[in-house]
Amino acid sequence: MPLKLRERTSVVVLAGDGRMSDQGARALIRSLESAGINTLYLGREADAVQIAAAAANADADAVEVCVAGCGAVVLLRQLLHELKRLERREVSIVVHRVQ
Repeated sequence: MPLKLRERTSVVVLAGDGRMSDQGARALIRSLESAGINTLYLGREADAVQIAAAAANADADAVEVCVAGCGAVVLLRQLLHELKRLERREVSIVVHRVQ
């Protein structure tokens, strides 16, 4: 009997202080979904606690952070801390630069 792989899930979030539309994030979502990855789009979110909670609730494999402008380093550091606090160290944080 062939081994069935577990479906992958990514939480996608828009971060940074740049003024931008969410076109880059939506393009990423389409790409992930065409690769068979389930996505949960949070939109623009600056609260690491809420992002980590959403990732934990969705049993996500990754948090895809679409960054525009500056200011995301603090958010990324806080997100890493929150994922550790929730004992979700296996969740990858992937950073995408969007304009």
